[in-house]
Amino acid sequence: MDNPEKFQNNENLFDQEITPEVFELDTTPIEFDESDRLAVIDESRMVLDGLYSEQVAPEQPQSTFIPKAAIIPIVDNIEADRPKKLVIRKATIDDVEELVDVDIKAFNSVYKDYDVAEDEWRSSLVEKFKGRLEKIDNDWCQVLENHGKIVGFIMACPTSKKPEEFTSWEEITDNGTLETMFDPKGKNIYVVSLSVLPEGSLAGGQNMLIANIIGKFIKEGYGQGFFESRLPGLRNWVKRQSKKREQDFGSLSKEQLDKYANEYFNKTKLIDGKEVPLDRLLRLYASVGCEFIKLVPDAYKDGQSMNYGVMCAYKNPIPKKLAFRPITTIVGSAFRAMSHSNKLTNKVF
Repeated sequence: MDNPEKFQNNENLFDQEITPEVFELDTTPIEFDESDRLAVIDESRMVLDGLYSEQVAPEQPQSTFIPKAAIIPIVDNIEADRPKKLVIRKATIDDVEELVDVDIKAFNSVYKDYDVAEDEWRSSLVEKFKGRLEKIDNDWCQVLENHGKIVGFIMACPTSKKPEEFTSWEEITDNGTLETMFDPKGKNIYVVSLSVLPEGSLAGGQNMLIANIIGKFIKEGYGQGFFESRLPGLRNWVKRQSKKREQDFGSLSKEQLDKYANEYFNKTKLIDGKEVPLDRLLRLYASVGCEFIKLVPDAYKDGQSMNYGVMCAYKNPIPKKLAFRPITTIVGSAFRAMSHSNKLTNKVF
């Protein structure tokens, strides 16, 4: 799907990555690897279990050795709540089942409204995903992993089509098959899907995926990339506004809905002294340099967006007079290298 979500990343002590490295405790170097870390956590938990066990009488204090390394914070489900290590790589055909699972989880609010049985549309998605990967260079499909588990992906393809031709996601992608969309000689890039679960988006994994595709886009000299964005805040905003204006939300006409959607699309707010889009998803795209071409009614089926979408475009930032190798290669490669660090991409975007 084309609908990434942005989550804020509030840093705290437990955000710090624990990787094989040397810690100094009492001036004595101690080297830890992953197995040591897990052993320390298990041992520490055993110590804590012993201290608070009902079998230990209060009047019989236990003299137990607690390893110095037990200073490592013990927090249940820390990896699921706040990923410490994210990796991106090319997708393979063997990833299809997991990619579909991620897409379904990321856009459950969309898929749950389908009028067919879940196993039926899931099988259809698997076949379409396989077809896409077999059709395009898999370098155009990057996977985001959190400790070996796929938690996101982005998929794009070269095309001869232009943003102005967009009417709906289903039409321009041939209902997801890319039959007429994909053109290996095309001068533009269309982003077919961007799906990220909270395990990845909490640490800015979507920025890593976007940066990687931008890097390939620049390196290979494409003119512009385009995609449609949802407006996930639209429905709730219209409900609030219609109530303030003493209008019945359920009775709004198509003309009134179009007017509300256009107002919301153009609405901004002030953040850190800068005017930015009111919609949080549009703010994400604006932060990476996207332009908003037009508001599109019936862009796809999405209740939160009331089926409205926004056509977004990203133009190659390299001026035409400088758009030749080795400049494009250097800039594009720098973006792709940066994309492997969520810390770097979070600072840039």
